[in-house]
Amino acid sequence: MTGMQFSFATLCTAGVIAGMGFALGWHAMLALLLPLIVRLFLGRMFLRRIGGYTGDALGMAEQATEAALYVGLAATLQIP
Repeated sequence: MTGMQFSFATLCTAGVIAGMGFALGWHAMLALLLPLIVRLFLGRMFLRRIGGYTGDALGMAEQATEAALYVGLAATLQIP
């Protein structure tokens, strides 16, 4: 990934986070911490155990971080 591609991806992510904060409230942005923690944990585990990433590992990581996001949103949003 080039520096320009990384910068573009970072700006897009920041836009999504800002939009989520305006639409759902700042506390909903806290829901993004759980998927980040899951992603960091899985990344380290993949490198340590299998020496890198495979397609199956990336698919599992995507599913795990998506589930973590839903759990984080459910925990931070109060539904009347």
